Amino acid sequence: MGIKKDVMLEKYMFTKLNLFLEGALDGEIKKAIKYRAVLGAIALAVPFPVISTIAYMIILWNTYSKIADICTVPFKDNLWGNIALAVIINIALSIASEFLCWLFGVGTLMVLFLGYASITLSAMAYVKALKATYKNRATKDLNWKGGRDNVINNPDRLDNMISKYLKK
Repeated sequence: MGIKKDVMLEKYMFTKLNLFLEGALDGEIKKAIKYRAVLGAIALAVPFPVISTIAYMIILWNTYSKIADICTVPFKDNLWGNIALAVIINIALSIASEFLCWLFGVGTLMVLFLGYASITLSAMAYVKALKATYKNRATKDLNWKGGRDNVINNPDRLDNMISKYLKK
């Protein structure tokens, strides 16, 4: 793929992911996820693999801890359950990101997008898992319908561009 097409595809995926996040979550939890997702993307773009990976892991686990606090399920009180949920989510997202790397190839922009997307998707899955596991204690939940409707009801010119791109 050419650089212009790569940028277009990544911009499209980023836009759709943010539209979903805007519709699926509200307030403090959405801000916490977005902030940490940007930090995670920057951490993965650092050209030193060990430092980059350690920084990314710290940001990801900090995201889980912050979400647990916002959802009123203290992370430390349910440490082993939270770790198990987080590990399962990390494994699933790792497989998905490896597939995306294989499918699209990896450039700096794709690494930035994967860093942002993996923390965002992990965080949303973690919110849903907390609600399913701690039904009465977790105060926040993911609104799948709201996220889907926000994406559907906000078409933009990127939809036309991506459909042309996929036809080629």
